[in-house]
Amino acid sequence: FIHYLGEAGVAAYSVACYCFPVIFMMANAIVQSGQPIVSFAYGAGNQTRLAEARSMMLRWAVTTGIVVSVGMFLCSDYVTMLFLDATEPAYSLCIEGLPYFGLGVLFLTVNIVLVGFMQSIEQASRATLFTLLRGFVIVIPTFILLPELLGNVGVWLAIPTAELITLLLIYLSQKVLTKRNID
Repeated sequence: FIHYLGEAGVAAYSVACYCFPVIFMMANAIVQSGQPIVSFAYGAGNQTRLAEARSMMLRWAVTTGIVVSVGMFLCSDYVTMLFLDATEPAYSLCIEGLPYFGLGVLFLTVNIVLVGFMQSIEQASRATLFTLLRGFVIVIPTFILLPELLGNVGVWLAIPTAELITLLLIYLSQKVLTKRNID
């Protein structure tokens, strides 16, 4: 951030970092609400109830992700005002950047819910893999490459891009697992 946006950029991005735990907690609340149902249905072999619970959790994740993404897009100035004074250079950078960062909230909430679902059905290795991918393995290259390709906007899109790539990998891995079960 300092390289692309200077110290003001670091201060601006810290607002996104302050919002991140709140967003994570919303997604985690969905997971923790659904996990007992999912675990019980999985243990009982009730595939219908398992699918219903997964669907419900994903609907809430998508709804939450869309609402928060739209909120960050439409209200980036209000969110910024909570943390920064309008006279600071970081203020305008934050208002411009938060909508880009907000694009990833939908992917983040869905990823957290899918990882929580995997944990509930004894797929801890897959859950750990995708957690490492989204939080470390993929995000580092996106923070390096996207600013080079997109400039300042790339800095704000690094985490949303890592979340999107992780979601696509989860989807593709599920397709592979489903195909193996059919064959």
